[in-house]
Amino acid sequence: FQTKNGKLRSELQGHNADVYHVLIHPHDDSIVSADALGNVIHWDLKKNRPKRQFDASETFLAHRLQDVGGVQCMTWSPDGTTLLAGGTRPKNGATVQGIPILIGFSWETTERVFLKELGATSDCYCEDVAYHPQGFLMAVTSGTPGTGKLQFLDSQNLDTAEPLFLLSNLSNCHSLDVHPDGEMIAVTTTVRGSNGNGRKVDADGNYIGNTSPIQLLTPDSPMK
Repeated sequence: FQTKNGKLRSELQGHNADVYHVLIHPHDDSIVSADALGNVIHWDLKKNRPKRQFDASETFLAHRLQDVGGVQCMTWSPDGTTLLAGGTRPKNGATVQGIPILIGFSWETTERVFLKELGATSDCYCEDVAYHPQGFLMAVTSGTPGTGKLQFLDSQNLDTAEPLFLLSNLSNCHSLDVHPDGEMIAVTTTVRGSNGNGRKVDADGNYIGNTSPIQLLTPDSPMK
C-alpha cells in the first residue's frame, strides 16, 4: 500500500497457505513472508513474484485433517546477515504438542546455519523473538496447558544449553517488545482458566472470556 493515500500498490501471490508473518530487511527494501506450511519467501518487488525460498518446513505437520504449526515469528540479526524463524517441531494436532524451535538462515545463501530448541514438548510454540539492544536474543513461548516462558539467549553461542535468563511462570505468551531504555520488556499473555469450560464463571454464572494482559517486566540484564 502507498502510505500517502492508502491505495493498493501491488499484490504478492505465491503462498499456498495462510501467511503468518511479514518482515522487511533492515538495510534494503527486501521483503520476506512466512506461512502455515513453513515456507518463507523472499520477494522480487520489481516483478512481484517469489525470488528465493527458505525451508522452514520442520515447523509443519499434517496430522489427520489438521495443518499444524508453521512459522509463527521472524526477525533479523542486527547486521541483517541472518534471518531467524520461530515455531514448533509439531508432535501432534488437536491440543498441539511440540518442541519450540528457532531456525537461523543465511540471508546470502538461504542455507540453515543453526537450529535452537527452546524447551520441551509441552512448551509448544516459539511465538515471538527479538534482539535486545545489548545484543542477546529474547524469545517467548506458548505451551500447554496454559504455560508460557520468556528467555534470553546468548546470540554468540546459541549451542549453549541453558538460557541466560528464564522466566517460566507466565501464561501463553504471544508477543514481546523491549523499551528503548533496554530495561523494560512488554509481553502479551493470557489469563489461566478463563477458557469457558466451567472452571471460572462470573457472579451471574456466565463463562468468563479470556483476556490478554500485557506484562511489563524489568528483569536484570544478563550482560551486566
